[in-house]
Amino acid sequence: MIAGRLGKAVSTVSREVAANGGPEGYRAWRAHQRAREQARRPKGCKLARPELAAQVTSWLHEWWSPVQISRRLRIEFPDDPMMHVSHETIYQALYVQAAASCAGSWPAACARAGPGAAPAAATAGPGTSRTW
Repeated sequence: MIAGRLGKAVSTVSREVAANGGPEGYRAWRAHQRAREQARRPKGCKLARPELAAQVTSWLHEWWSPVQISRRLRIEFPDDPMMHVSHETIYQALYVQAAASCAGSWPAACARAGPGAAPAAATAGPGTSRTW
């Protein structure tokens, strides 16, 4: 009845109630506070773990994609969730690293010289330049 009024599946409401005290101990304010704590940002980066970062970096140097790396980590380390990372996290780390390396020289190094201009590394062809 509650799930229907909220437009949610019964299993979703049941799971939330069970996770927040059960039918006897559920308190909406406590559940809301717990949800806010779990969603707080910024969260620590899993790639700060040296062994995970080393493995990801190694596979990136071998031209593995972030999706391939993410899937392979789950195969290689099935019982160690700290060695699991999503492909989005890898892409984000690459983006942050690239942005940091351009931060000081962004206007000069990344400015276009004219219509359709591209940096030399972008036109040199695949496999000729890798910054990480």
